[in-house]
Amino acid sequence: HLGRFFAAHDACHVLFGLSTSLPDETLADTWTFFGTDVKWRELWSYFRSDAQREFFSSFLSEVGYGHMLWGSLSGVPRALRAIWRSRSMTRKWSLHDWSAHLDVPLAQLRRDYGIQLV
Repeated sequence: HLGRFFAAHDACHVLFGLSTSLPDETLADTWTFFGTDVKWRELWSYFRSDAQREFFSSFLSEVGYGHMLWGSLSGVPRALRAIWRSRSMTRKWSLHDWSAHLDVPLAQLRRDYGIQLV
């Protein structure tokens, strides 16, 4: 279940044009919540999972709280733009059906879904 979510999250990075930097990780979560058909219950389960907690703990020990806080806060303006732009999407991205689109060019997917990168 968690592995399936991670794969879908990684696909969102590609679809929404995001790197794995800390601000872009925040943005990936924003796009996932507002631009996909994910349910709040699934997100909550993901964030509360032991694997996610372990990852977050390890990440914080490497990066530090200050860098984590700054990286997250610096992404807020772009996150607000992503929320606004998600409202203009023609339909929400199916979070777990991403592999069905592997043969479709990225530019076409973005056009079909009305995705405007931030």
